[in-house]
Amino acid sequence: MNLKPRTKYIALAVLLIAIGIGTAISYSGLSLLVNNQQWVEHTFAVLTEVEGISVSISEAASGARRFITNANEEDAVASRAAIERANNKLDHVIALTSDNPRQQERARAVREELADFSGATTAAIALKAAGNAKDADSTLRANQPIRDQVRRLLSEMAAQEKEYLHVRTERAQRSGLLARLGLVGACLLNLVLVVIYGYVIHVDFVRNQALWDSRTKLARLVECSDDAIIIGTLDGIITNWNKGAERLYGYTSEETVGSSIYTLAASESTDELRSILEMIKRGENVDHKESTRLSKDGKELNISITVSPLRDAGGQIIGAATIARDLTQERRTQQQLQQAQKLEAIGRLAGGVAHDFNNILCIILSASDILSANPNNAPISSECLENIREASKRGHSLTRHLLAFSRRQAANAVVLELTQHVQELSKLLKPLMGDDVEVLVDAKTDFAVVKVDPVQLDQIILNLAVNARDAMPNGGRLLVEISVADLDSAHADAAGANISGKFVLLAVSDNGEGMDGGTVSRIFDPFFTTKAVGKGTGLGLSTVYGIVNQSRGHIRVYSEPGRGTTFKIFLPFEGVPESAAGNLVESAGEAKAEATILLVEDDARLRNLTARLLRDGGYTVLEAENGEHALSIADYGQKRIDLVLTDVIMPGKSGPQLVEALRVSHPDLRFVYISGYTTGQLSDSSLIEAGACFLEKPFTRARLLTTIRGALEKPGLIPSPEALRTGT
Repeated sequence: MNLKPRTKYIALAVLLIAIGIGTAISYSGLSLLVNNQQWVEHTFAVLTEVEGISVSISEAASGARRFITNANEEDAVASRAAIERANNKLDHVIALTSDNPRQQERARAVREELADFSGATTAAIALKAAGNAKDADSTLRANQPIRDQVRRLLSEMAAQEKEYLHVRTERAQRSGLLARLGLVGACLLNLVLVVIYGYVIHVDFVRNQALWDSRTKLARLVECSDDAIIIGTLDGIITNWNKGAERLYGYTSEETVGSSIYTLAASESTDELRSILEMIKRGENVDHKESTRLSKDGKELNISITVSPLRDAGGQIIGAATIARDLTQERRTQQQLQQAQKLEAIGRLAGGVAHDFNNILCIILSASDILSANPNNAPISSECLENIREASKRGHSLTRHLLAFSRRQAANAVVLELTQHVQELSKLLKPLMGDDVEVLVDAKTDFAVVKVDPVQLDQIILNLAVNARDAMPNGGRLLVEISVADLDSAHADAAGANISGKFVLLAVSDNGEGMDGGTVSRIFDPFFTTKAVGKGTGLGLSTVYGIVNQSRGHIRVYSEPGRGTTFKIFLPFEGVPESAAGNLVESAGEAKAEATILLVEDDARLRNLTARLLRDGGYTVLEAENGEHALSIADYGQKRIDLVLTDVIMPGKSGPQLVEALRVSHPDLRFVYISGYTTGQLSDSSLIEAGACFLEKPFTRARLLTTIRGALEKPGLIPSPEALRTGT
């Protein structure tokens, strides 16, 4: 039995109403009994007075008769007193029967006859007193009919009252019985209800005791939970703070209870907290939302929060209950696992990349030999230079993909066109898969726009390609297909994904060994692998699954033994891609400029070539082989320096250290960094400041000159690294 407080109050009200009804019934029965008893007593009073009148008349007549016979004055006095009593009793009878017209009529008739009787009796006594005994006797005898008439009238009144007495006695008896039954019934009913209510209270007490015990255990469980459990009002005031919250945020309960929940919010999370409180006021839940908070020492925490409305006994929302779980270590572990997967893939890439680089170097060496052998043959020189240029571009592309793929960075989703991205990535897939595997890209659309982290997208495709390569030990075919599909609910169910709408489908297929149903069912489980011990971590496909889900997508696998495997990835179609930076126009337009550039590069051959490109572009170039040499030129040189173009990593003083030293004596000097590392890798290692002008090696003549012009022509404005790389 689970009683709400309202139910207990209703039970108590029913009990009180029943007691009231029983009391009312008993009171009504007793009142009726008393009323009937009073009427019986009233009737007895009337009968008594009527009989008293009759007796008084007889006494008056007897007293007069004795006086006439004996002449005893006491008899005369007794006779007159009896007449007076009769009149008094008659007055009482008239008063008692005032509500009975018939009895009133008889009483008036009795009064008239009694007056005549009294007059005759008084006259007879007077005659006797005068000595006229004979007339007195005659007068008294003549009074006999009057006395008989009075007795007759009194008899009628007595008969009527006896009838009333009979009826009223029966009523009194019935009302008495009913009163007793009502009283007994009410008492029994009240007793039963009291017993029932007592049982209800007992059961409720037992339930409340059990509920109290349960709440006590729950409170202990909440207090011992590793998760932070916080209860607050709808205005964001903290009312409860468990030990898990103390461990997570560093604040004690005394420090937080009564304060605002906004003290825990990072600057970018204030609006999010306000939005969550509005959702709670509407009765909505917030499930497993990832966000950031600040600990007491100012450390930023990655957490997952679940917030639910807190209701009172009446169902009204009175607050919010929050469960927060620290994801900081989990995110760090995920990043480490993803990095491990990248490294595993990079290890596989090494052989293929080495093969491709050998081909590139072979092209460059062969072309160089031809140039050396034919220094004055312009057509041959032009062809050799073009081969060297294309081979360099090919090597540059491979290097950039490797650096981007190996770089550690947080997920940074951007809107991109998938077809173009995959076609660019396919240049990396071919050395990865080897010469015995044919790599095909079948793009059914040139407008497959998705929002995803490019590096994570590369990781997805490369992980799937690595697995496909293992499934084709004797060679085969890797097919990457891209298409756009509108899925309704029926198509989505048929595809095994509970999704609908417009999606970009990325399918990666191989014609390798395939998998059975048991393997397919566990293919995304962490640490599940079909490879030999030491050949795989079992985290590749689970990482792929996590990245796809993080990108709001879905992944499905289709495979049969001996018939290959297909992975289908559904990513939401985003419509129009973000404006991409325009590519540099690879033209060698002559842009003459009057500026002096200090070039700092430890590689003599690269320094000489770069200086030549700059001089061809119209600039005056001062060359330095290291940081110390550059400082001496800047401090003691004769020419004014407008810009410093410096390598980042050099023997002795590094590029950033050189820049820091030069800024002291040349605060208006502009700087451009050059390096074979990416700007992201250098920024992650704190070698250069964020937003510094940067040119990535290898670079073309046009890219070099455009970067220099951008740095010189925009005073006070530092172009972003991406803008410098793209020439925008």
